Amino acid sequence: MSKHPITVALENLDLDALSGALDPDVVFNSSVLATTGDELKGRDLVVQILATAIKGFGPPQNVVEYQAPDGRYIAAFDGEMEGNRLNVQIRITEGPDGKVIDLAPHMRSYPIVTLFAST
Repeated sequence: MSKHPITVALENLDLDALSGALDPDVVFNSSVLATTGDELKGRDLVVQILATAIKGFGPPQNVVEYQAPDGRYIAAFDGEMEGNRLNVQIRITEGPDGKVIDLAPHMRSYPIVTLFAST
């Protein structure tokens, strides 16, 4: 199975490809950037968030993707922040046109999440 375009874009730090993989109204759901509702919405904002994150912990390493029968999938990868290993999983949901409509990242461990939130 080939990697999803958003995963390839993140690995290559390709912001144009990242933007092309996202629906114009994509929603970014994150406990790190806690909000109520879906204020973190829109392609430009989500590209900016993801670009900032990748600059902070580097390109994804050891990428693994898991896909559910309904089309949702998870991209899991490793990164590093301030010398600390970071493990990230992003739940990705596509719309009928194959564009990403929802992203929900999850990171561990807690000290790493704290470092990410303060940068």
